[in-house]
Amino acid sequence: MNTIEQELDLSGEWIGHYPGHYDECIRIVQDGEDLLPLAAGVAQRRQGIERLARLRDHQGDAAAMVESARAFKAQRIMEAEGDALAFALREKAYRRAPELTRFRLYVEALEEILPGTFQDATSQLLNMKQKGANYGYINVTTTGVSTVLKDAKKLGLATRFGSNPYGFSEALPQVAKEAAEGVTGVMPHVPFGEKVPGMKRLMDFHQKNHPGDTHDALYVRGWTYVLVWTEALRRADKSKALNGEGVKAALETFKDFDVGGLTEPLTYTSTDHRPSTKTAIYQVKGGKLVKVAEYDMPRKPEWLGL
Repeated sequence: MNTIEQELDLSGEWIGHYPGHYDECIRIVQDGEDLLPLAAGVAQRRQGIERLARLRDHQGDAAAMVESARAFKAQRIMEAEGDALAFALREKAYRRAPELTRFRLYVEALEEILPGTFQDATSQLLNMKQKGANYGYINVTTTGVSTVLKDAKKLGLATRFGSNPYGFSEALPQVAKEAAEGVTGVMPHVPFGEKVPGMKRLMDFHQKNHPGDTHDALYVRGWTYVLVWTEALRRADKSKALNGEGVKAALETFKDFDVGGLTEPLTYTSTDHRPSTKTAIYQVKGGKLVKVAEYDMPRKPEWLGL
């Protein structure tokens, strides 16, 4: 039978890891063998194993650093290639439409102020105040717009704010109160209840189906969606092409399609799917939405795809 020292050398394991080692220790004690040399040998071997473990840890750390460096290199290469491609595309766009591309680059260079979701905008607005921002564009829904406006008023910002269509409706002054006064918003449709021919049918439907509900401009937008898609489906069905391609082809036959003044007349073509080139700008005045401007972006071929 091997001694314990020999067993340790052969197995590389601790005493007691196997039942046979325990029995060997019992026999040595019973024979009165001096265990001090054995204990010293075990301690020495333990130190050797620990040194080996530390070495392996260092080797693992080094390998991880190498892999991290390789990943960082690959990432920087991809970023550089992406930047080069983006520059080439912008240069091409600039040759096609210099004025529009300059404006687009200006907008893209604006500092990102707010995250996608937020409950408080104080820190971002303080940054705007420090930099003396003259204008701010809010591209969230009504709740988020209200939060920004209230915090801006609380901080005393002189910044003039504008909003996207989804954050601007009759609900904004109701939620933001006096903080909404003077704010402008893009509205490609009229407010709820506006005196235009197409509003009567909408209001009749409203009174018949849910007269107790409160609605705003977003209801008008949804109504125009229904008008457009209903007509497209009707035309596709008439052409016996009630499928995806048939509906697309039907939409492309729209020429100044009239929705009763709820929006501008709508036109689609096979090469241009912008339904309208005009949009109105409304402003909150005295808690009401008032039309203050209208913009028309002509259907310039060089602008398509930008």
